[in-house]
Amino acid sequence: MATSGSVTFNITANTIITKALSLVAERAAEIPLTNSEVSDGLIDLNLMAKEWQAQGLHLWKRDEGILFLDAGVTSYLLGPNGAEACLLDDFINTDITTAALAGANTIVLDTSGMVAGGFIGIELDDGTRQWTTVLTVDSPTGVTITDPLTDSAEINNSVFFYTTQIERPLRVESARRNLLGNNTEVELDKWSKQEYFAQTNKGSEGTPTAFYYSPKLVDGELFIWQTSDSVRRVLKFTFQRSIEDFITTSDNPDFPIEWGNALIYGLASRIGHQYQVPLAKLASIDARAEMMLDEVLGWDEEVTSLNIQPEHYNG
Repeated sequence: MATSGSVTFNITANTIITKALSLVAERAAEIPLTNSEVSDGLIDLNLMAKEWQAQGLHLWKRDEGILFLDAGVTSYLLGPNGAEACLLDDFINTDITTAALAGANTIVLDTSGMVAGGFIGIELDDGTRQWTTVLTVDSPTGVTITDPLTDSAEINNSVFFYTTQIERPLRVESARRNLLGNNTEVELDKWSKQEYFAQTNKGSEGTPTAFYYSPKLVDGELFIWQTSDSVRRVLKFTFQRSIEDFITTSDNPDFPIEWGNALIYGLASRIGHQYQVPLAKLASIDARAEMMLDEVLGWDEEVTSLNIQPEHYNG
């Protein structure tokens, strides 16, 4: 028996809404959705997805980010209007190979991969990092920057590059500090708001040992203690990303396909009260929706080893 060889099956918001309506309104699947059914269905579908986002699970929405620390800075905004931070796999770490004077707008690096429009941070000789953008890529390792250097930059000064600003993390689960030139990553303690604000000297410079994260609404804010004493320190962190919106009915869910039935029955359960559905039928839909959500949540967890060590009595 031959199989298809395909593993790309997916559904759209239109499929979810249509199937949910067929469950509660007893309508044929081939009947087109009305404009009001589309708009109401998208609203309910988005509300459900955002509510499920608060479950704090969803392995496929966990990612690795990197924050570029500045000396003496106590907190950093993470999001579209925030500090310099990106996904870890979007980060290029390189060095200057030809010394550049203050006022220069071209630099030569020891790594390729830069693209025009990307963000670039150059370590200056005064111990700060200047952030600007790449105006043009002139050669595999030579770039023209948008803003001229405000100070000189010696050979081997570090240069950071990334293309896309990080989105607002829902949660920062863990963070590890790293100093350039050292492969060791050291995990920071995760503090509560009270623990962070109880510190008397929040501007103390040194080696960061703890962090506190407040998600807020547009840009989250990450506080560290102690503040970094060098622009060569970075903070790598594991965070939870937002579930993407359903904008049109042609959008695929920002969920693995294993969540398909949970989405359909979950939506049917939510809109059922809007139709004259017999209570017994509505109760059956609610029960199946709850069962399907429980099943997929049971799958949505890491499978790790369980270590059990016997207790030894030396009495």
